[in-house]
Parts: sequence; C-alpha cells; structure tokens
Amino acid sequence: MKKKIIFLSAFTLILQLSIAQNSGKLTVQVEGIEKPTSGELYIFLFDDPENFPGDVANAAQSAKVKATKAGSTYTFSNVTLGDYVIMAFQDRNKNGEMDRNLIGFPKEPIAVSKMRRLGKPSFSRNKIAFVKSGQVVNVTLRNQ
Repeated sequence: MKKKIIFLSAFTLILQLSIAQNSGKLTVQVEGIEKPTSGELYIFLFDDPENFPGDVANAAQSAKVKATKAGSTYTFSNVTLGDYVIMAFQDRNKNGEMDRNLIGFPKEPIAVSKMRRLGKPSFSRNKIAFVKSGQVVNVTLRNQ
C-alpha cells in the first residue's frame, strides 16, 4: 500500500511538471496608444485560424485594460505553448467593440502581431511562436 502511495505521488508530481512546462505566461506590450485619457484596450490571443481575425468571442484568451499614454502591458497566464496571433484595439468610445467604416476597415487603432502592411491580416502571416514562459511580444497600434 505504501508503495502505491509513493508511486501515485511521484506520478502526480511528474504530471504537474509536464503540464507546467507546456504552458506559461505571455506578456503583450501595446504601444502607439492614442488619446490616452479616453478608451480601453482590448487584447486577444488567437490560436485557431478559423476564428482569426473576426471571431473575438472564440479567441483563446482575451483581456481588457486601461489605455495609457506610455503604453499598456498585460500578462496572460496558463497559455499553452504554440502558435498565436495577437490582436489589440483601442476602444476610444468605450462601446466594447471595434468600430468599422462603410467598407469594413477599423475606425479605431488596431495592432496585430507581425503586421507590416495595411489590409486584412492572415493567421499564417501574423502568427508568433510562444515557446517559453515569460516571453514578451510588442505590438504597435495603427490606424487603417
């Protein structure tokens, strides 16, 4: 009986260590915030190309933070190692959604990881590899 308890304890510890090594903390630093006295910043982690960019309700994780002039930082916990696209937008009018113009482009500042040009981003072109806990990713808000 004592051997079973020791075995189960050791197995549980190994399992917990394995899980801890497969996930961690990912910090997102957002720069380029406009009108820092108004609005909030929404940050999304997408791990599924089917949900990116439009289905924010099914993002892997999301956060809402106050927009500040110096930039805002948020650390996501329990993020599974893998590929993600980070998207953020500044909700200047605090209506809880990204406002768009008549042709569908965002009217509020938006940031997407690895975004180098205007237009609709793709998961494959904008994904980053989350490979270890403590990783920091910088994104910069832009007007479309």
